[in-house]
Amino acid sequence: MRTKNHKWSDDELKFLITNYSNNGVDFCAESLTMTKPKIRARAHNLGLILDKNKSINLGYKYHLDHLQFINVEKPEIAYILGFLWGDGSIRTGKTSQITISCLTEDINSLKHIFDKSGEWSFICMKRKNKSGTFNKEQTRVQTCNKRLIEYLGSKNYLYKSGSDAQPIIDTIPKHLRYYWFRGLMDADGCWFSSNKYRNKYVSITSTFDQDWSFMESLSLELGIKFNLTRYHHKKTNHRCSRFMITRLSSIKMFRTFIYPDDIFDGIGLNRKYIKSLMKP
Repeated sequence: MRTKNHKWSDDELKFLITNYSNNGVDFCAESLTMTKPKIRARAHNLGLILDKNKSINLGYKYHLDHLQFINVEKPEIAYILGFLWGDGSIRTGKTSQITISCLTEDINSLKHIFDKSGEWSFICMKRKNKSGTFNKEQTRVQTCNKRLIEYLGSKNYLYKSGSDAQPIIDTIPKHLRYYWFRGLMDADGCWFSSNKYRNKYVSITSTFDQDWSFMESLSLELGIKFNLTRYHHKKTNHRCSRFMITRLSSIKMFRTFIYPDDIFDGIGLNRKYIKSLMKP
């Protein structure tokens, strides 16, 4: 939640002006992670008025049809579910929310994918670091769809760090599953190639307690050799775990699975596809 001294950014003001009248106080407070009094006060200063015919209807919470995430038929939905596993966060309670925060340039590349699933909120953020300079602009993608939140919670999305992703993967038709893994790779994966170090590998990094059973199952199915490592740096107390593929033959098999026929079909990050070509 923002502090009292928080200064409104141009993007936050634009979001408030665009959404306050139609979507109401609750939606704006949840989307901007601000208190309701702060939203009301700023709206009053700007002369914004609620359209009661629209704002009192909580329909804004269901701009996404949650059923399309239960009965997956589109590659875009499978991709979003994979991306959410890697880079999404879910908050429950009075301010239930699904959020993805990424570099704006990446979200701009993915926006057409989110748009195909319904209406999401897109909020640009530019924050200063400790040195006083601005970090790269990020965009937060959000929805407050409680039915979708409940469904994803039943598939381990609330506690991803120590859970297995197989329950959600099993709900996706086999011919679309590679889109789920592509979404995961775009969110948390790395395609690395270096002439200097004569090294190539594919990796997915997560929390120390991550259950990697779903990647073990995929590797067994594809005949891929892999390594699992868990790191705990005692001085910094940094903890993480990593799934890695280092054999060239296995890297090729995994890449063929993620990008069948060696074609990028526009679903995902093009920069990750280029990285997957493994050209130093």
